[in-house]
Amino acid sequence: MCLGELKYFLYMTNYVLPVISSSEFTENILTCSVLAIKGGYQSFFYHQQNHQCILQSEKIHVVSDLSVSDGYRYLVQDGPTCGPPPTLGNGQLVSVSQVNGDYVAEYSCNTGFYFSGTKTSTCSGGIWSTGMNCKSLSTCKDLQDCNPSYTDGEYWLYPAVLNQQKVRLYCYGMTTQSPKEYLSLSGNNFAHFPNGRYTNCDNLDSSNPQGMGKTEFTKIRINPQDLTVLNDDYQFTSQDFGSQRPYGVAKACSDGFGCELRGVAKLDISNTGLKFSSNNVWKAVGNNPKKVIKSRTDYFIHVTGDGSCGGAEPENPLKLEIDVSTPPVEGSATLPACT
Repeated sequence: MCLGELKYFLYMTNYVLPVISSSEFTENILTCSVLAIKGGYQSFFYHQQNHQCILQSEKIHVVSDLSVSDGYRYLVQDGPTCGPPPTLGNGQLVSVSQVNGDYVAEYSCNTGFYFSGTKTSTCSGGIWSTGMNCKSLSTCKDLQDCNPSYTDGEYWLYPAVLNQQKVRLYCYGMTTQSPKEYLSLSGNNFAHFPNGRYTNCDNLDSSNPQGMGKTEFTKIRINPQDLTVLNDDYQFTSQDFGSQRPYGVAKACSDGFGCELRGVAKLDISNTGLKFSSNNVWKAVGNNPKKVIKSRTDYFIHVTGDGSCGGAEPENPLKLEIDVSTPPVEGSATLPACT
């Protein structure tokens, strides 16, 4: 009995079982171990409750050779004295093999994660080595670390705020130390601060208030940590005239009581896989400010504002959410493959 206990060591945790196997029932795990020794078997499974003993002629190192089944322990001849390999958060054990006399456990990261440390753990001196770490592919910097060959373009990222749901974002500056995340837009997105003041509701003078301008956006900067919009980033904009205007801000200096509000902001994130949070609100700002939300859906918002140089702006950074009803086409972005 003692021979069996010493000869076989547990190296995988519970819940694993060969897909195809023959078995018998023994009084206890040591009896099963003795049968394995006498029969020349290299490994066995044993169930503590029903006493099933499953003898294996080979060592099973690859997890894909096993199926989920509760209650089984796996023991292998001359297995690692360190015991079962360590578990890896957001990762899976792939295989256990012998390299230069040492047992080496190899791991893989779950979808949306990549290795920021070693991929293996070695049994040495009775202790499994540490250093494995699966990190979330949340940002373009993570993507750059995962695969340095990637260039600017559309990628699937997995922001932690989305609980590992993927979102399509454009990574810009992948050859720099600080790449940035953008959302590509297909609709009409602009912020317009017009010139002129009302002389009456049908006529305007030619005054040019400070800050007037019209900015059109083809991409908006995103904070991947919380999926908010950085509305004063103008990397992917064009200017119709005047000063650059922040995304989602509608202001003017028309100073016309009861007249049409002339400052306009149009926001359209349709077909991006994201939608506007219902918690986004606009506040009146400036002198004698007025604001009207002309129309609003999950994907499109039309805001007008005006005053004696006033109007409307988001009360807080615009918040976006995942849109599970209309996800982007799978092939419209690169699925990360880490090196």
